[in-house]
Amino acid sequence: MSELLQRINAIHAWYQRNVLNMRQTPEVERLWLEWFRAGYNGHDLRDVIRYIRKQIALGKRNEGALKLSNLLARSEAGFLKFDEDLALSRARGNLRPDRVLEAAPGDGVQTSAPAPAPVAPAPGAPKVKLTEAQRQEMAQTLRELRMNR
Repeated sequence: MSELLQRINAIHAWYQRNVLNMRQTPEVERLWLEWFRAGYNGHDLRDVIRYIRKQIALGKRNEGALKLSNLLARSEAGFLKFDEDLALSRARGNLRPDRVLEAAPGDGVQTSAPAPAPVAPAPGAPKVKLTEAQRQEMAQTLRELRMNR
């Protein structure tokens, strides 16, 4: 048995144990083969599965996202959806809404300078009143941040 076929059998067995128990048909093997040839590996799959499961728990995705045909959807652009999910799964620090961003190219500010530190409100400054919707949005953001630690 070739090394690539062993990898396909191993990754599919892992997928069956951890995600969905489905048959390993020739079409499924071809999908795994293309996925491996695109440069992905088991660590990538695990990271994406974890990310999608967190999104499902938050109600932002549905269980269908874990179906192999959706997870490894191939288009003319390649495995673009998988690649985007992989990038999001690894971008936790970059997704924080309170993260200070450096200046964007073309806005007249040098990008080599460090970003300024956020300014804390002055002691005794009036408190900003938030609407209920704003409070709920902030609470949801905090829950998401805690889950991504």
